[in-house]
Amino acid sequence: MVDFNAEAEKALSALPYTVCFYYPERFNKLPVISFYNLSERGAFACDDTETVSRGWVQTDVWAKEPAECGRIAAETAEAMAAGGWIREMSMDMPKTNGIYHRTLRFVKDCINNNNI
Repeated sequence: MVDFNAEAEKALSALPYTVCFYYPERFNKLPVISFYNLSERGAFACDDTETVSRGWVQTDVWAKEPAECGRIAAETAEAMAAGGWIREMSMDMPKTNGIYHRTLRFVKDCINNNNI
């Protein structure tokens, strides 16, 4: 089994923004990128052993301006792609308390090294 949160955090750590797990505790220092594991499952098995795992991660960009939110979402997609993730979708979410929010979802297959 693969820790997909660790895989996402590794990809996002290349960005010059605050990155946090699940949901920002405070919104006083924007922009922020948050992430969490949506789902995971076995993608391939051999001899009754899972050898490839597939995981879906959601990232959220929180920013003060819509253009900034869009720019950082594009940078997020690039960083995740560099880490082997494939973007499945992205969309703007309703503005809340003056904060712009865009969500992106990614999928990645990882080989379970201990099963090879």
